[in-house]
Amino acid sequence: YNYQGEKCLGATAVDFAILARELLQKAFLPEMKACLKSGKTGDEAAKELTIHLRGQDLWGMKEHEVRPNAPLDLKAVAHHWLWHQPPCTMIKKIIVEDGYKRVLIITSPDRRHACVKWLLDEAASLGVEVTVQAGSLLEDFCALVRAENLVLSFSTLGDNAAVLSTQLKRLYVREFAQTHSLLDCGGLPGVSLYQYTMPIEEGRHQPYGNSYA
Repeated sequence: YNYQGEKCLGATAVDFAILARELLQKAFLPEMKACLKSGKTGDEAAKELTIHLRGQDLWGMKEHEVRPNAPLDLKAVAHHWLWHQPPCTMIKKIIVEDGYKRVLIITSPDRRHACVKWLLDEAASLGVEVTVQAGSLLEDFCALVRAENLVLSFSTLGDNAAVLSTQLKRLYVREFAQTHSLLDCGGLPGVSLYQYTMPIEEGRHQPYGNSYA
């Protein structure tokens, strides 16, 4: 993670990826190493789109909470990072244009992210099979690392998974997390990057208000 905008200081994303894969993967728990070897391969992996949908603190919960203690207050002021997240329509565009047949959603146990329900409701019309995974940190991070086709949320978890991955082929993103991501230092070898822009952002999102509603 490139802390506090220190920039890349002559290093590229490739440099960081090489160090991460050669050094950090050696320190993985045996369970993590086994998980990374158990993913899909071939045509099965090529037709699956893995999507990280960040939940918890962005949806009215405290960072230490795993499950909500109360319903989401739709009138509450929404977390300001929500305006940096990829919208559901961006995900739809990716699925339709690149012809994915299976979607794996990686999210938190609260499943409050609005696109979770939206994708489940739209699965039939999009012609895709949707699976929602909200497991342990090891299970979810492993699924992100071994994805061939990955949609990032505005989160350092997904960014770091992309840097560690040796299987990633297509990376879809609206914004890298907090402009301090290692991915800001350039592209990754063998990975096609697709970045999307839209006119709505933090502090400029008319006609939408500031609440979750």
